[in-house]
Amino acid sequence: MQIICSKAQLPRWTRFLMPVGIFLLMSYGTWAFSHKLCYNQIYKHYGHRSVSIGLIVVVCFLQLTLLLIWFQIAITVGPGRLPQVLPNLILSAHNSDRDANEKYCNKDSFGPVICYQCDPNGYPIWCTNCQSLKTERAHHSSELGYCVPKFDHKCVWLGSIIGKDNYRLFVQYCVFMAIWLAIIWTSIVAYIRSISRDYRGHGSHLNGNLISTLILTASSWLMVTSLLLTQINCIVKNNTSLEIMERRKTFATRRMFCYYNPNDECRYVVELSKKEYLLCWSKESWWANAVESLGPNILMWAIPWGSPVPKFKSGGEENVTDDKSTLEDVLGPYKETLGNKTVELIRKKINNNEYLTRFQVYSHE
Repeated sequence: MQIICSKAQLPRWTRFLMPVGIFLLMSYGTWAFSHKLCYNQIYKHYGHRSVSIGLIVVVCFLQLTLLLIWFQIAITVGPGRLPQVLPNLILSAHNSDRDANEKYCNKDSFGPVICYQCDPNGYPIWCTNCQSLKTERAHHSSELGYCVPKFDHKCVWLGSIIGKDNYRLFVQYCVFMAIWLAIIWTSIVAYIRSISRDYRGHGSHLNGNLISTLILTASSWLMVTSLLLTQINCIVKNNTSLEIMERRKTFATRRMFCYYNPNDECRYVVELSKKEYLLCWSKESWWANAVESLGPNILMWAIPWGSPVPKFKSGGEENVTDDKSTLEDVLGPYKETLGNKTVELIRKKINNNEYLTRFQVYSHE
């Protein structure tokens, strides 16, 4: 008996179940902290009214801020969408079909690029779903139905794909969440000993809601802080979470780049190791990597609003005066560039004959 299994896709609204559950838990923690600790103990019993009111205001403000950040991550900003990138001609053409290639190139493609990610034969990676070239660090999302630039990971807790557009918001969410959790569990720890001592012999006045809130916030703080430290490491090294996970796999996807050598006017397919690929996007300094990930406006690193990626019109419709737009015109801020050290490494591999394929390039002449 043959069983045919089809991959069923859940409705889009189901991705909000986890975020709603987290928000309800946060609301419970805010209530338990504000009412059971701040009001009943700090305000009424100890008389620290300014401390109590300050803690309540800060915790409620942080929760509302986290809700605003999540709304931007999952609803208004999103991970970003890679523009459609049409094929570019890279192979040399014989005289018999040069006219046809020129006609095709002028109609549907952009000029050849110096370096791009490719397969072992030197062809760019193609996305059959989007009918577009899949540029560096972009991955197709079956949930969204299009390719996401600088795909970082799928966050189940937030119910959203994390990409180039909403990555800064995701990091800010981790920062504000770590602060919110730390304020709650450290405040409970700071007062729990005094509460136990003052009511010793008169029954337990450690409310069960406070104990459960302490356990939840302390354990969650450890997880969120670990995630935040991982993201900081990715920022300073210009890595994505997906690339980090790819390196840990025993059999990782082969990473190859096709590079144009102006000395002999040929293209070479060079393969990078897992370690080399993990470092290939890193720029001259950690600061340059941070600016590339979080945006050039340093003030907005602390303000959780909007995306660091500027809006643009794909294809260079208004900015390009030539007949053919370049890849930079098509991708705009979604264009990923290799680090200078990686370019030098590729050239060194070519000089040492450490390449997979060599072929003549397409010429416009």
